[in-house]
Amino acid sequence: MVAVTSVATVAGIVRLWRLSDVGFRGDEAVYAGQAELLAHTGGMDRWFILASRGNSNFLIYQSIVAGVYRVVGVSDTAARVVSAVFSVLTVIGVYEIGRLLYGRGSGFLAGLILATSGYAVGLGRLALLDSTVTFFVTLVMLCLLKWQLTGRTRWLAGLGIMTAIATQAKVTSVLVVPIVAAFLLITGDWRRLRLRQTLLALLVSLPALTPVAIQVLADHAELANFLAASTKRASDVVWYFYLSELWRSEGLLMCAILGFGVLSTVLRRDRRDLLPATWLVMFALFLQLYPLKGFNYLLPAMPPLALLAGRALNESLARAGQYVHRPAEAGARRGLLGPTPVIARSMIARPVIFGTAGLALVICLAQLSAVRAAMSDEGSAGMREAAYWLQAQGAQRAGAMTLSHGSGQYVLSFYGGVDAYPYGKFRIATVLPGGELVHSSARRNQAPLDWVNVWPARLIQQGRVSYLVYNTKPLDDPPEQDQLAGTVTERGFRSLIQSFGGQLVHVVYWHHEARVYIYRVSKKITKPTLTSEIVGNHVTLTAAGLVGNSPVTVSYHGGLVAHGRTDADGTA
Repeated sequence: MVAVTSVATVAGIVRLWRLSDVGFRGDEAVYAGQAELLAHTGGMDRWFILASRGNSNFLIYQSIVAGVYRVVGVSDTAARVVSAVFSVLTVIGVYEIGRLLYGRGSGFLAGLILATSGYAVGLGRLALLDSTVTFFVTLVMLCLLKWQLTGRTRWLAGLGIMTAIATQAKVTSVLVVPIVAAFLLITGDWRRLRLRQTLLALLVSLPALTPVAIQVLADHAELANFLAASTKRASDVVWYFYLSELWRSEGLLMCAILGFGVLSTVLRRDRRDLLPATWLVMFALFLQLYPLKGFNYLLPAMPPLALLAGRALNESLARAGQYVHRPAEAGARRGLLGPTPVIARSMIARPVIFGTAGLALVICLAQLSAVRAAMSDEGSAGMREAAYWLQAQGAQRAGAMTLSHGSGQYVLSFYGGVDAYPYGKFRIATVLPGGELVHSSARRNQAPLDWVNVWPARLIQQGRVSYLVYNTKPLDDPPEQDQLAGTVTERGFRSLIQSFGGQLVHVVYWHHEARVYIYRVSKKITKPTLTSEIVGNHVTLTAAGLVGNSPVTVSYHGGLVAHGRTDADGTA
């Protein structure tokens, strides 16, 4: 009890401390906005729809957040607390699986590794789907292990229910099905399945699929379009992308510990490693082969990594303890040193206990830097404050456009109620203010350019976009482009700002660093035009594409003919 309480406490502190210092990323804003729509607080249907624009989820996480909203009100803290709680519960689940497979010591170390993982901590503090999904995937594995140990129908039913919920939380969690199937086949436990028991478990599990069944029946055509577009997305990244993400998030010691766990598993081939190894291999293979990469996708593979690492560390400590006390134990058997063999064996356990405590302290101290970095992630800093500023200017319907991979604009909508649009290359559909849904046009093997070449200028000319919001870091993942292409997109956005006479009206600073620049459009077309009409002795000049509310003069052969000001739309 002390062991699981201690790891849960550590996990809770690092995941909940100062949880909302920085505002939402784009994907967080989408999920939080959908939750607000589910909570029926009003107004969110202008910017959000109750469907994933990709192939990622069926609103399980959003429904849970909606329930929290009804109790405590709408806030970014409430949405993130849900993820943090699921992340802490996953640590407890990993401890329990480790205890059942290897013993309390291994379970404690596995839980501690996951509790202090910079990668897991960082995602546990974001209102994304991944912490919730990982929790339900972990419950699937726990139910499978409990059924293997007890044979009871309730654990088989729990396995089915958790599989249904995990798959709805994020579709990629359907991988638990082949994981369970492979485990049953390799162990031969499929022979223990009884027809009546299996049918009963399936019957109990079916109601858990009700949400997805309702959603598919209600809008199957649109969901099919979303799925078709999403499966064509691909990221241009190096093959070791996920390894680099782990290295960036964890540092040397944790990466060494996780690698040690995998290596020892390969070398020793213990039957007890079969469940976490199958779990890890299946997710790792899928993520490596799936063309779209995201920094958050690896999280369901972290629990099995922690389990294997915790077991390897604990067994190494046990072997070290036996080696240290081997002469004393031998002397006891000969009756030379006095203690009985039983007392000698208890003496062996002491250094293992102290060694485990010492190793736990070393892990916690070594992970301080990684955990601190995860807790102070400032990737989306400034956009929440930009939304509040736009709201204070009464600019909600003036319209704003911001750099985005497809979701970043919704940060402005969630916080400030701003009609917001994206600028960037992406394939997923866009929900325009008012609820209109726009699909990107097809472009073979490349991300569409609709929101670079077509929509931005059109929306500005129509007067639907008056503000251009330039944020210094991307707000949502994953991008369908490499870093170089991202730089090109940023340069294109800066060119758009210049072309439409963008005037800097506000800068959001974060820790004395400029993070968000807000420009107001001053022209409706990029190049001024001048037309003339002659009627008798009168010449009428009409100009368009000038800066709005600015002075204008007309001269003829150097002599002043007329002067005045342009209209708000840049005409004269």
